[in-house]
Amino acid sequence: MGLFHRLMCYSALLLFLGRTLGAASGDADPIYKTCVEKCEKTGCIEDQCFNNCNFASNKKKLSEGPWYLQDPFYLQWKEWDCRGDCRYRCMLSREEVRLRTGEKPIKYHGKWPLRRLFGIQEPA
Repeated sequence: MGLFHRLMCYSALLLFLGRTLGAASGDADPIYKTCVEKCEKTGCIEDQCFNNCNFASNKKKLSEGPWYLQDPFYLQWKEWDCRGDCRYRCMLSREEVRLRTGEKPIKYHGKWPLRRLFGIQEPA
């Protein structure tokens, strides 16, 4: 096999792998994405609002600066900041709908849906 044919085979393989290694199904779900975007802007999912989204630890409003700079590092590390809470709550909300419609759970950000229990995440 010539060099050209090998390059074509490797290119095709890389393109195939690139497609399969994309975002998890949950990340690509438009309902989930919309929920997370709304939550990050408003700090609420439907009628449930989260304190760390509305006010940062220094009591500045969300609109007065980037929220990810205002949350303490230990909350960001554990993903208990506004963004992490929004992702978590939207994932739970979406999975409840999927369960009611008889669909199987899907991965979000490379992980299976988990529930927080005493600071530890357990299978939902």
